Amino acid sequence: MAAGLKEALDIGTGNAVASTSQADVFFKNEAIKILMPEKLQTLDKGLRAAPSAKAIFKDALAQTTFSDAKEILREGDTAATDFFRAKTSERLTASFLPIVSSSLAEVGRPSATRTSCAATPPSR
Repeated sequence: MAAGLKEALDIGTGNAVASTSQADVFFKNEAIKILMPEKLQTLDKGLRAAPSAKAIFKDALAQTTFSDAKEILREGDTAATDFFRAKTSERLTASFLPIVSSSLAEVGRPSATRTSCAATPPSR
């Protein structure tokens, strides 16, 4: 059961990373559309760095226990998302914060990063 779930999550994660790392994907896909002011559109470069997140998700999957798998299968529609949020948020933030901060600094908005990160819900 755990192996099957890990494989399904691995395939889903790979597909999500591949589809979200294409140019302009955040503007063309209504399900994940992110509109940014013109001055902040340089962030799109950083968002295309999504493939670097794949290793972080794969690492979380590699550490998935049988107990984690049971919980994901029993907890409902957002269980896998909740699992990944808890296991990857810290590393994803560490990985992408420098990219986002740099892009914001280019347009003169370095303080926006602190505000955005403060609004991010804590991982469980």
